[in-house]
Amino acid sequence: FAFSFSFSFSFSFSFAGVGAGGGRTQGKSDHEESCDAHGCGFAHHGGVTKARPTSGRLAAMQTTETEFVDVSAVFGIVRCAVVRPLSTARSWPLLLCFPDIFGNSPAHQRVMRRFAGHGFVVVSPEPWAHALPAGTVFDFEADRDRALQAMDLADVVAVDGARAAVVGYFGDNGLADVDSVFAIGFCYGGHLAFRAALDAQTAAVVCCYGTGLHANRLGNVDVDSVGSAAAIAGEVLLVWGRNDTHIPQAGRAAIHRRLDEVGVRFETRLFDAGHAFMRDVGERYDPAATDEVVAAALALFRRRATL
Repeated sequence: FAFSFSFSFSFSFSFAGVGAGGGRTQGKSDHEESCDAHGCGFAHHGGVTKARPTSGRLAAMQTTETEFVDVSAVFGIVRCAVVRPLSTARSWPLLLCFPDIFGNSPAHQRVMRRFAGHGFVVVSPEPWAHALPAGTVFDFEADRDRALQAMDLADVVAVDGARAAVVGYFGDNGLADVDSVFAIGFCYGGHLAFRAALDAQTAAVVCCYGTGLHANRLGNVDVDSVGSAAAIAGEVLLVWGRNDTHIPQAGRAAIHRRLDEVGVRFETRLFDAGHAFMRDVGERYDPAATDEVVAAALALFRRRATL
C-alpha cells in the first residue's frame, strides 16, 4: 500500500492602522517583527432590492457560464469576461477579478465562477486590452514566453482608465451594485487589484502575489503604487508564497511597513508555496492553500459588504 500526504501551512498577520502615522499589529511573531523592522442577460436595478453577501456561511448558488462584454474606454475596447449568479432577483455586488499574465484563460474563468457562486457579479477586464486584440489569451505551456513579453506592454494610464470605464459601465447600466466595489487579482493582476484599492469606492481587495509592488514596477513601467497607499480607504488582504522567487521577503516587509505607516487596514497571509500557487495548472498549484485564500477573501468581502 502507498499513502501520500499533502500539508499546507500558512501564517496570518492582521494589521489595523490607527491614524496616519501608526498602526496596531496583531498576531505577529518576534521573528516577523524583526524582519519588518529591517526591511449579457443581466438584471437591472429598477425597483429591485440590492443584495449584499450575508455574513456567515452562504450556500453556493448556480452561476452563468462565462459571458463576454465589450466596454468602451478612452483607448478603445476592453473585453471583459463575466460570470454572475443565475438569479436575477437581486443586484449583486461587483467583484473585479484581475487575471495573471495569461489573461482570461480557462483556469482564471474557473476562479471567477467560484466567486460568482457566492453572490458576486465577477468581471475580469483583459489586462492587455490597450495593446493587444480583444480576446487575446495565452496558453500556459505554449505561450509562456509571449505572456511574459506582454508585461512590457503595461500602461498605467490605460489600466487605470480601463478599470474606471468597467466600473462605470456596470454601474450605469444597472448590471451590478457598485456602491462598494471589491477586487481580487493574481500575479500581474494582483498589482492591478492593489491599484483598484486606490479608488474611493473600493471596499476591499485581495492581492495574490502581486508582482512589481515591492519594486515600484508594473510590467516594464515605473509606478509607485505602494507609495500612493495613503489613498486607500478600504481594506487589503495580501497573499504571498514564501518560496516565490519573484517577490523576496525584504520586498514583502517593505510593502507591509508602508501600509502600516499610512494607517491602511490590512492583513497578510504567507504560505509555504511558490509563485502562482492558486493557478490550477502546473506543479505549483496548491489546492489546500487556495481553499484557505478563497475562504479568507470571501470572509473579508462579506464583512465589508455589511458595514
